Amino acid sequence: MERREDGGKIKDNFFDFWFKFVYENISDLEIDRVEEVMERINLWQYFSLKSEKLIRELIKEKLIPLPFKFEYVGKYLHKGEEVDVIAEGKEALFMAEIKWSNNVECRPLINKMRKIMSKLNEEGKKNEYYGVIAKSFKECDADVAFDINKLSQAVMKHS
Repeated sequence: MERREDGGKIKDNFFDFWFKFVYENISDLEIDRVEEVMERINLWQYFSLKSEKLIRELIKEKLIPLPFKFEYVGKYLHKGEEVDVIAEGKEALFMAEIKWSNNVECRPLINKMRKIMSKLNEEGKKNEYYGVIAKSFKECDADVAFDINKLSQAVMKHS
């Protein structure tokens, strides 16, 4: 297990899950109070955060291709603003939102990212690209759009 200096997050997904959900509730689980434990924990929030990390890793590994060469992939957090993915290259910036739901409307997400991007790329020196990754879309005009089927195909193609 590896721990980070910023709060001791566990990198290994199995151990992270075990310490977050099993260890915290071991007494109840040992006496078969599984339903009570399931009511207390928020698995969807946990899986949502893990899916964001997975998408960033897939971009780093180029399984989700971007339209430019990048040096950095991470998460954008600044003064209460958050974007799930940001990638930066010498000549371009990319932002993406990940919504693990169906029938996602991309336009409001892209508008939010454009507003944030305008602060990062004030002089307009870098090309800007936007992406949305979701289970499914109503419609999407993002530069990079992956639904669950397209995402599965991209991963399977490289395995």
